[in-house]
Amino acid sequence: GESRNAILVHEEIWSAKGIIGQPRNFPFHDAVELRFELPADALPTRLSADKPLFWELEVKLGLPGLDFNETYLVPIYGL
Repeated sequence: GESRNAILVHEEIWSAKGIIGQPRNFPFHDAVELRFELPADALPTRLSADKPLFWELEVKLGLPGLDFNETYLVPIYGL
């Protein structure tokens, strides 16, 4: 009906940050491997649940002349 409201709730339940501490050369044609480990009790992705749960990988790169900010949805599968 007309009296319905939709509210987007985005709650962070876990995060980790990795920082490259020394200058590196990133050629545009090479891939850069990003790796992280989730906690052992991490819940799997549940997009169709009453309370959806999804994982995002946020990548930020700030270099002179190059700024890169992107967010990727990452499926995490349960056992």
